[in-house]
Amino acid sequence: MDKDDYTDDSNSDCSTSDDDNSDCSTSDDDSDQSSYASGEQEDGGNGPNLAAKAIRAATNLVATHNYGRAFAYYLLALQLQPECKDTIRSDFILVCRKWCDQLEELGKIDDMFKCYESARQALPDCEEIYNNIGAKLFQFGHRNLAADYFRKALQINPQLVRATENLQNISNLLVERWHFCMLNDVTRNSSYRLAIDRAIANGRTTVLDIGSGTGIL
Repeated sequence: MDKDDYTDDSNSDCSTSDDDNSDCSTSDDDSDQSSYASGEQEDGGNGPNLAAKAIRAATNLVATHNYGRAFAYYLLALQLQPECKDTIRSDFILVCRKWCDQLEELGKIDDMFKCYESARQALPDCEEIYNNIGAKLFQFGHRNLAADYFRKALQINPQLVRATENLQNISNLLVERWHFCMLNDVTRNSSYRLAIDRAIANGRTTVLDIGSGTGIL
């Protein structure tokens, strides 16, 4: 299975980081967001109003394909008013995907994963984000960790087809290659079948197969 077979959400994406938003946005974001901070004082700390302004700013930035700054403003909106997550979820995920794709193209892989982490923290119950992180982890060779993220996505939403397929594919890759040769060893399997048939013919009705992960016997 090729790495390209591992899919993220083409209609949505996410990025995360334990660091501040400056790692995931342009240098102008700090001054722009400072104006929102001063505006908060003028508005008497009206979080919902400021969040709405941040969302409008993000929407305008998306129109100019400035995904880094748009991503930062969506994060700000979620910090100011967490309740807006359902309203901006799909737009936030899309912007996140676009921005992370740009970071990857620029070779800023660490920043890409930091943005994924920021998105995960902003929307901790978003299955698409976990699936997308898993897809990127696999792409860069972290198979076991990628599988953990696919499983987390399925814990949130067991019906997420992309995560199910990704986990199945990666599980196949995690099985040692020699195991498939053993399972396709006709002589070996036929001998086991003959031994079981003989035991049953002698009146025994229970077979204990220790370590039968595939259940082939």
